[in-house]
Amino acid sequence: MLTFGTDGMRGEANTELTAEVAVMLGRASAIELRESEWLLGWDTRISSEMLAAAFCAGVASAGKNIHALGEVPTAAIAYSSRLHGMPGAMITASHNPYQDNGIKIFGRDGVKLRKDEETRIENSMLSAAEPAASSTGRISWTGEEDLRGEYQRWLVERAQRINASSLNIAVDGANGAAYKIGPAALAATRPG
Repeated sequence: MLTFGTDGMRGEANTELTAEVAVMLGRASAIELRESEWLLGWDTRISSEMLAAAFCAGVASAGKNIHALGEVPTAAIAYSSRLHGMPGAMITASHNPYQDNGIKIFGRDGVKLRKDEETRIENSMLSAAEPAASSTGRISWTGEEDLRGEYQRWLVERAQRINASSLNIAVDGANGAAYKIGPAALAATRPG
């Protein structure tokens, strides 16, 4: 079984980090952190949507609600987790090879979990803790105008304070999840 490393659970997608592992991690995280509302985002990797759906199913199977925000930068999940006081998860392997993926968990403070919290979740995954069959949570696919857009609005507000008249700015969005948010933030900088 996969365990938490320095930055979430990571492995080759659909080989080591499977949909089954994501369901177990979602369920165990929801049981151990005991929060009724969750957030989830993912990056642009092909496997991310599959793992996101599986993680959502795990959280909902534990009787908790989860708001799936779609393709957003990792910082958006940390920001919204802290802003709303709810835990969040991000499906991403950051700069690891494209065939890999990972799942990072944030506490309600927007910070990665402590080692003891990760250990509790791992132990819960190993014990295959089953929630009461009568408790099923909801999965909401939140749109741009709701939770998904708040991180972009926060970035745009800050960018509007930047005098970019003496700056040459280049951005390589590559295949990163900020490809939608980045242009709006850059366009908001003051030209002089």
